[in-house]
Amino acid sequence: MTARSLEDARRLCVLALAGMTLGLAADLSLADCTGNWVPGTAESNMNGSIRWLHVWDPDGAGPQEPVLVATGDFSGTASAGVADANYIASWDGANWSALGTGLSAPGYCVTSLSASNTLVVCGTSFSQAGGNPAKRIARWNGVAWSDLATGTGNSPSLTLLAAASPNSDTVVTAGAFTQVGATPVAASRIAQWSEANGWSPLGAGLSSTTSAVFVMPNGDLIAGGAALTTGDGALTVNRIARWDGSTWHALGDGVSGLVRCMAAMPNGDLIVGGAFLEAGGVTVNKLARWNGTAWSGFGTGINTATSGNFDVFALAVMPNGDLIVAGDFSSVDGVPANRIARLSNGQWSALGTGVDAVVRALAVLPNGDLAVGGDFQNAGGNPAARFAIWSGSGSNVAITTEPTSQEVEVTASAQFTLAATGGGSITYQWQQQDLLSFPEFIDINDGPVLDSFGIPFCTASGATANQLTLSDFTGVAQVFRCVVSNGCSSAISLEVTLSFAPECPADFNGSGEVSVQDIFDFLEAYFGSNPDADVNDSGDITVQDIFDYLALYFTGCGE
Repeated sequence: MTARSLEDARRLCVLALAGMTLGLAADLSLADCTGNWVPGTAESNMNGSIRWLHVWDPDGAGPQEPVLVATGDFSGTASAGVADANYIASWDGANWSALGTGLSAPGYCVTSLSASNTLVVCGTSFSQAGGNPAKRIARWNGVAWSDLATGTGNSPSLTLLAAASPNSDTVVTAGAFTQVGATPVAASRIAQWSEANGWSPLGAGLSSTTSAVFVMPNGDLIAGGAALTTGDGALTVNRIARWDGSTWHALGDGVSGLVRCMAAMPNGDLIVGGAFLEAGGVTVNKLARWNGTAWSGFGTGINTATSGNFDVFALAVMPNGDLIVAGDFSSVDGVPANRIARLSNGQWSALGTGVDAVVRALAVLPNGDLAVGGDFQNAGGNPAARFAIWSGSGSNVAITTEPTSQEVEVTASAQFTLAATGGGSITYQWQQQDLLSFPEFIDINDGPVLDSFGIPFCTASGATANQLTLSDFTGVAQVFRCVVSNGCSSAISLEVTLSFAPECPADFNGSGEVSVQDIFDFLEAYFGSNPDADVNDSGDITVQDIFDYLALYFTGCGE
């Protein structure tokens, strides 16, 4: 394409957009998706409490699907559905399976190391895993159990233990211990282990039982529990502290009681639940938010009563950013909710009729549903022994990877890609900003995009997929976005721009490089009175066009 024909095509594309027949924008008024409790079955019921739930991918990037791992007080014949599982089991969406012969006593937390695709489980009293010695902490590689460098040196006196994986090959465990490892390493209530370095303390540690650990998006570790200071007494932390890899830091004035669980919101705020009434001197009643500089609550918080602990035991953040709070309570900020509630767009709501006993564990499943474990026998009025699925709370779609703007050669193609999560079937509809009703957008269809005269000015494929491919451009920059939905909610991607690399007027024949052939082709157009030879757009072909083209030629491209 010559410089003149490219400019003509640009003008044609603008006219084509102006003459397009308007399509209908994606319908964003979707049905309400309140969700529902899935009735329990003989295959899903447990014979003892679930203490922890964790989603684990046994083969990482391999073909196996992720599974849900539960640990807790269940054991014996048909303890996990129809499986004979001792204190730990995996759920594939239909059935529980034992992990070998399991543990010799209850487990209380599970995490995983992605570098080796192994599970790490910890507890307060087990001494064996899979029949092998394993002192309160063990790992499962998908086939067999082994200890973790002989585990903690002395047992926690309380049933409070936590674990987290700050990176792919390191596990941090916490509790009431003061030493770890076969050759005891002093570690005050919190320690880390890696294959390369074995056990090591986290500085001076903490002064009392640590019951929760959580890794923030930036890699910092948050530890919560009962400790008022670091292990050496040098820093007052008031039950919650941040470890940046080398130093402990207080989170303001901390909280007034035991920390049991933590989660991070999409904006990076830390949510903390437990048995405390105040955070940073502010009355919060068991649930608080730390924004990096200050504490705040959620209205009146969790209901407080004269009997029962009414604590928050578990937190989860759904793919769409909604917060799930669970434990042993009957209302949140004055909204009735039986032991589990949801915060969406600043509004609290119950998850149906909730459950009939304490919730101790939550996990978001890969399809966006919510797995719930604890002491209950019913969920939403349906039998569900200690394990239940809430289908719909995670159905709200969320975009996890946004498309990015592209600059391409006019003869190339461009791709816009996004990723999204949410329950059910996710649909995609790419849209283009409409010049006639700016700043509105109209849907794109696969195939040629035509002007009112039926002339294609670009071609689209993947218009209803997560990846849109555009080609056959005429050189006009455009703005695109994608509407993602799943019948329960929708999300709109960032607006992205398709632009084109600057032309090189010296490349007269459009070959992709500047050569003497361009001079010959220009002169042929000049002496043939071809309008393309009017390189200075004066409206006439004159000797000045020769001088101007030679100036472009000797300047070359990229100047």
